[in-house]
Amino acid sequence: MSVIYCRSHSIVRTVAAAVVTLFIVGGSAIAQKHYVYFPSARTDDGRFLSMAGTGLNTLNEDIVLKVASPAVSPAIEIGVFDGETGGRWDMGTVQMQYALYADPAGDGTGTQMVGQWSGADMPDNGWFAAVVPNVAAARGGNGDYFYKLVVHNPDPQASMTWSNFKVRIEGTLVTMIDKPFAYTAPLNSYPDALTIFPNYPTLVPTTYDGGWSFFLNNKLPKTSLTIWDGDMDYGSYDCTTNDDDDPDTPNNAVPAWVVGSETVVEGIATSTLPCVNASGEATGGTTTANPADDARNIAVRRSPNVSYEVIAPGGMHYANSNPSGNKEWEAFTLSTAAFNRSVMDYHADSLPAGVYQVKISGVDMSNLNGWRFPLEALGVDSTGAPVLPIVPEFSNGSIAGTIYYESTGNTAQDPGEPGIPSVTVNLSVDYNADGVIDATYTTDTDVNGAYTFSGLKAGSYTVSVDLGTLSDDVVSVFDTDGTSTPSTSMCTLTLASRVRVENFGYKRINSTGTRTRGYWVNHPDNWPVTSMRLGDVYYSKAEAIGVLQRPTRGDLTYSLAAQLIATKLNLADGCDASCIATYVADADYWLGRYPIGCNLKNNNTVNAIQAKLDDYNNGRLCVGHMN
Repeated sequence: MSVIYCRSHSIVRTVAAAVVTLFIVGGSAIAQKHYVYFPSARTDDGRFLSMAGTGLNTLNEDIVLKVASPAVSPAIEIGVFDGETGGRWDMGTVQMQYALYADPAGDGTGTQMVGQWSGADMPDNGWFAAVVPNVAAARGGNGDYFYKLVVHNPDPQASMTWSNFKVRIEGTLVTMIDKPFAYTAPLNSYPDALTIFPNYPTLVPTTYDGGWSFFLNNKLPKTSLTIWDGDMDYGSYDCTTNDDDDPDTPNNAVPAWVVGSETVVEGIATSTLPCVNASGEATGGTTTANPADDARNIAVRRSPNVSYEVIAPGGMHYANSNPSGNKEWEAFTLSTAAFNRSVMDYHADSLPAGVYQVKISGVDMSNLNGWRFPLEALGVDSTGAPVLPIVPEFSNGSIAGTIYYESTGNTAQDPGEPGIPSVTVNLSVDYNADGVIDATYTTDTDVNGAYTFSGLKAGSYTVSVDLGTLSDDVVSVFDTDGTSTPSTSMCTLTLASRVRVENFGYKRINSTGTRTRGYWVNHPDNWPVTSMRLGDVYYSKAEAIGVLQRPTRGDLTYSLAAQLIATKLNLADGCDASCIATYVADADYWLGRYPIGCNLKNNNTVNAIQAKLDDYNNGRLCVGHMN
């Protein structure tokens, strides 16, 4: 019997080495343990994840899986089936590296290695198990433990290296979003054939029927969903079926995320494999696949041609009968927008939250294919049913702040700058950062202008002030993310940053002009601030009114302070500051040198400053005036 081997795409990566003391258990599964597997649980069904080197042209680099262990577990068990390269199911001798990293955010960014193993230490055609004590560095916000498992080919240039394996976790397991991975049903040896065909050389029955299922976890409704199938080698050996040019996949360049140099631009795929008849005689032309799927070799062929469908929650089926050809990636897009074949494959009335199934059929043996999913692909239990993951979500995040009158212009709420009560604040959240608003909340500021949203989960948030609940005589001068989007501020809550402060400052616009010292004495309810700084000292509103009401008795510090109070109240009330700012600074300087009450009788500089402040407050300097 001849076996047709396949191809895959090369990588160049390095990984840090670490020495970790672990409890290692070889052999079969320990009784009464409950595992989650990827891609499948059975050890005789031929379904494997794949890593390959030069000559087999894999379309993926490292395989990255996110795994989790519940808070009550003292350890996490990492299991690998056929992790050794070179015996059953494999080709070549390069041993893959398996590394476990603490990843408390559960997003694949973890860098602290807590375990590393070589395929050389793993059994051929058997389960390897490493029991790793859960570490504090992996603890997520909900108390559970989160890791990423990285499978790496240390010598991607090694000719004809092809390692096939399965993974299981005593916990939960998902693939990394938007990270390509390869899968294969290898048939590389006589012992492999004896497993796949129990009555070999008779080819029936078989433990591998050409079907695969991947389950995608969509947490929230979407407006579009794009999956990528890679190197599926669509096209039969006799060229009766061939790849086409997929209308909604750009064919002017490979996708930006493609790794390595083997990927070709999408179009009508080509190969160097000649079209032949059932007897192997060339009939002219070449296939669109290498190896062809369907293959001429009946031992590896699983008819009909490779195809798949996406099954949405609720049972809607979306079929792809002509997936990718040789060494290309093709997009398969579902969208709720009006149908346009140039940008989508199907219109969907809705793309609800829930588990989506990618159901593949007709995948020949020894044909390495690839996927890139925008959602996590779920691990499965021993029956093949998907298992929802443990996730590092939290619900104790908060966004709070103050809406206040800004009087000093320094973009921060200072003592004496009052909050604005009864202002409505709106909050919206995009949990997936996909531009879709998933929830909205509303609250009002209290008597101090403060507001709080609590009990929040991770997500991208937008805080906005309802301008209809503000008076008409204010303008936005500050918010936390800048006034390019006035009265609106955007922030993100993450596991590492669960508390955000989002303040909003508004300045009064005064159209009536300045008011005198006497006005402010007689209209305390109209004061725009509750305290103010005079020199180096802060005075409460009552104390400042006392300064305004006190006879000066020839003490320049009292008369200068009285004019400075009136000036600062006018500025806080929104009057023009351009012609008086220098004199305000000078007045504060002199009151710092000569505090109120120090009985300064005469000083020409102080007299001049006071005169300018008086002119300003009486409308004689640069603005209008109103008593």
